[in-house]
Amino acid sequence: IDIGDGESQVVSPGHSRALRLVHGEFFDICSRLDATLGLAVWGNHGPTVVRWEYSRRPVVDDLPVGMVVSPLRSACGKAFSAFLPREATNALIEADTRARLSQGSIPAEDESALEDELAAVRRCGLAQAVSPRFGEPIGSIAAPIFDSTGEMIMSLIAVETAERLDNAE
Repeated sequence: IDIGDGESQVVSPGHSRALRLVHGEFFDICSRLDATLGLAVWGNHGPTVVRWEYSRRPVVDDLPVGMVVSPLRSACGKAFSAFLPREATNALIEADTRARLSQGSIPAEDESALEDELAAVRRCGLAQAVSPRFGEPIGSIAAPIFDSTGEMIMSLIAVETAERLDNAE
């Protein structure tokens, strides 16, 4: 797995086993939550979705496998940015911020505001994001998945209407 700085890491047998375990339970989790689920890993361009399982009533039905998402604007990106070592995420966080600044989509960000948001993700154990898409706000919640050493290796993502996620128990 590329950790974002060009250095490659061998996928450990534990990581492969974790991927198999999650894949084996994915459909059942999706059915129980009745939400579209995604599974993301940290790839060489940042958070990369490696699987989607659509709910019976998906709010979005065009989510591609291999999709690379923002480390700051997506729920799984925020989870990785909060739980991975900063040296693994810093270059992509800076590139994302520069791109958004150049597009005029955000004001100049305060570094402490970013740190506060990532600290809140670490405290809560979940990351959230909302995106307006064709009128109705679509929300996502991401939970980190850690290996036995405490390293975040994956993120489980639930995608649903923002209203439904806000009202979830």
